[in-house]
Amino acid sequence: MTAWIIEPAISLILFYMAYVLFLRRIPFFKANRYFLLTAILFSVVLPHINFHPPVSITTYTYLIPEVTITGQQTGQSVQPELPRAGIGQIMVWIYLFVASLLTIRFAARIFHIYRLINATGYKKSGSAKIVNIDSVNAPFSFLNYIFINESLYTEQEKTNIIEHELAHFKQLHTIDLFVLEFITIIQWFNPVAWMLKRSLIEIHEYLADEEVINKGTNIQFYRSLLINLQLGSGYISPVSNFNRSLTLNRIRMMTRIKPASWKRISFIILVPTIVMLVFMCTKAEDSFSAGNAFMAAGDSRAEFNPSGDG
Repeated sequence: MTAWIIEPAISLILFYMAYVLFLRRIPFFKANRYFLLTAILFSVVLPHINFHPPVSITTYTYLIPEVTITGQQTGQSVQPELPRAGIGQIMVWIYLFVASLLTIRFAARIFHIYRLINATGYKKSGSAKIVNIDSVNAPFSFLNYIFINESLYTEQEKTNIIEHELAHFKQLHTIDLFVLEFITIIQWFNPVAWMLKRSLIEIHEYLADEEVINKGTNIQFYRSLLINLQLGSGYISPVSNFNRSLTLNRIRMMTRIKPASWKRISFIILVPTIVMLVFMCTKAEDSFSAGNAFMAAGDSRAEFNPSGDG
């Protein structure tokens, strides 16, 4: 079970370091999204990849002469020693306990979202389902359900907000959010998993902003809308929130000039490089564990001498 926890953690750290150092400031939003999703997928599959070919093991049988052992009964009964939980087992219990709590929290949030839908109802607007809730200050979406307080916005603002949230739905960002919840549950102890989650959600916002701008929305008007929503309330994961990312970063990305297309080659080079690096680190860890096991086996053979020579 340790390999299922440690190896994905190492893989996530290496992939995210590469993203921060080489890709985060490049406005190839779709490529960055796929890079982070690839990092998650590869990290989950990694423990199931066998790096070593099968090794044949030769067994030896030693015939030991029959020995009869006699002893004197002392009259004292021997109580069997109860097994004690080691540190490793306690850590596994803690890991499973926290992972269970996070899973329950995630399920409760999904239930809360559907309870809002059933309690309020919705109206269809194209492919969107608008849930008008007075208590919502910052719009958010889950699948094609858009939660918004319509009384707070003009018609143009509502149009831009709905376009933004529909972009999340059309680009399947909700699936990404489910994947992110999964990886943060099984890697809750790893701060990189939570940072990766924040980065991918921020990329979702860049992609949705880009789609709204590409439809002809005035950039200055859209910037003003983002600033007005800066003071909006928080959101409930796993939803896409209009005010999720830092507003200044989103405004900066709107006007950033995309680099030359040849820089896309960096993705082609970077991904296999990181994969090879992860393989090397994992192989080194496996070799270290195998070496310890071999030394332990050697010690046990040294202690047993079937010939009886002193």
